[in-house]
Order: sequence, then C-alpha cells, then structure tokens
Amino acid sequence: MAKPGKIPTKRRGLEIKTKTIEELKTLFETGDGIVLMDNNGLSVDQSTRLRSLLLENKVAVKVAKNTLIKIGLEKAGLDTAQFESVLSGPTIIAVGLEDPVSAAKGVTAFLKESKDEAPRLEING
Repeated sequence: MAKPGKIPTKRRGLEIKTKTIEELKTLFETGDGIVLMDNNGLSVDQSTRLRSLLLENKVAVKVAKNTLIKIGLEKAGLDTAQFESVLSGPTIIAVGLEDPVSAAKGVTAFLKESKDEAPRLEING
C-alpha cells in the first residue's frame, strides 16, 4: 500500500505514458514533416548536439517507445500502417514546427557536420 500523498508506482507509470501519448498526439497534429531516426549508435554528446541543432531550426525532438508513438499517431488521426516498417528499435522523432522540410534539413546538416565522427544515425522514414 502506498504512503499517504504518494502515487503508487504503477499508476505513476501510467500517468507518464498517458502524458507522453498526449504530447505526441499534439506534436503530430500541429507539426509539419516527421522524420523518424534509429537511435542506435549515437553517443550522448552526438545526441545532445543533434537535439540542439534541431531545436535551433524550430524542430521538436522526442524519444519515445514505439508503442506510444503508434498510439500517438492513431490519436492524431494518422495512418499507422505507413509507419509500421520504420518503427523498430530505439526511435528519435523530429517534427518540423514551422516548415515541413526543417526536420529533414536539420538532420542532414547534423550528418554533414558530424561526418568525421561517423555517427550511426539512420533515417528510417
């Protein structure tokens, strides 16, 4: 039994998942252009630089479980079938907030900037 004022762990986990799904739904509804990337092989430094570069270009960045991403896509009214083949493994979502191609441009700029470090970032879709 949980202590008074404390939220039980299972319910707290459900609340976090529900909040994440709502954030993803809002992002998919309001954003322009979605880029999905495989998160395997990026160092913490590379991941931080990627996020910073994308945020400078008005691109929202989110890492979430694929199941939550699928639910967020469904709730936003998007066809999840077109995303099935690219949603595997750890996924980074980049969504342009002002321009449909800003997410793709930002990721491309990061890859060009980091080519000497050989980041293992793969664009899935």
